[in-house]
Amino acid sequence: MREEIIQPDRGTNLRKNGNEELKLIIDSESLKKIFLVNGTSFFTQHLKEANLIVKPNNFYMVINKWDKDVKVKYSTNIANHKIIYQPYKYEFSKKEIINPVGFSRR
Repeated sequence: MREEIIQPDRGTNLRKNGNEELKLIIDSESLKKIFLVNGTSFFTQHLKEANLIVKPNNFYMVINKWDKDVKVKYSTNIANHKIIYQPYKYEFSKKEIINPVGFSRR
């Protein structure tokens, strides 16, 4: 996979980069409206193109805070990058009702 479309108020999976440097390509208008996890840094504003380079074996995630879709292109195929966290994994799963009194007794 070399590109993703991120819907408004959604994000990508948190992934671990492979052994090569990865460049994220996002148009300059969209840069003002995204959050980015890159390694141990979390960018919420003043994002620059230099921040879009993910070093080998670092983590990365793009979050779209805009009201439009954002296209993210990748310099290499990310299909084999390890997924660390899937933010929407349980979004549509059945929610159990928990009795707080019964829960506290156990």
